[in-house]
Amino acid sequence: MPAAARELISRKPSVELRARRLAPAKIVTETDFAEIYLKIARLLLSYGRTDVARRRLKRVVEKFGNTPAAAESQDLLTAMSRNDVS
Repeated sequence: MPAAARELISRKPSVELRARRLAPAKIVTETDFAEIYLKIARLLLSYGRTDVARRRLKRVVEKFGNTPAAAESQDLLTAMSRNDVS
């Protein structure tokens, strides 16, 4: 094996390179996280898992009350409670 190839193999990654590998690829904001929770709740509703979806929607409203997803979650909860009464 040529000396240059051995040097490349034996060399340890730089601190910067190791830090880049440890850093998350994308930082998820509170709004993004709330949207993800809402999407999961919608999927659960589509599969008929209303109890689990209701818990998920409540969690979005409680934890992320200042996001658009929380407002939509509250609307879905209200619609679900109307359907339960009728």
